[in-house]
Amino acid sequence: MSAKKQAKVRGFLLKAISALFVIALVAAPTILHNFYGYGISPVLSGSMRPLAEPGDAFITVDRPASTLKVGDIVTLHSAKSLDLYAHRIVDIRQVSGQRRIVTKGDANPSAEIDPFLVSPDTKVPVTTARVMWFGHVLV
Repeated sequence: MSAKKQAKVRGFLLKAISALFVIALVAAPTILHNFYGYGISPVLSGSMRPLAEPGDAFITVDRPASTLKVGDIVTLHSAKSLDLYAHRIVDIRQVSGQRRIVTKGDANPSAEIDPFLVSPDTKVPVTTARVMWFGHVLV
């Protein structure tokens, strides 16, 4: 095979492998979350400093709200904007058969004004690990 043809084949293979890598990077979080309950949440702000910096990512696993405890870092939807955020649980109370979860970013001066209300069997993403800089790739 000529050198020119080998270069074309190498170029094609490199593009194919790169495309497969990008597809896997995009599809893997969805597959992991939908089938196994694992997720990846990029850290977008400095609210969890010094534990996590913007650009890091939290690895999460879905757990029933009944198993949550003060100190867990959970990923929740904001009641006002529906944006996701990851903060530490500072208080949990039973209210009318539901769990009232109050969270606070480690760097924030106070807890969220609106607590998160959820039934005890609802799955909530709980942080199990932090991966430095991986959030940049996701965002």
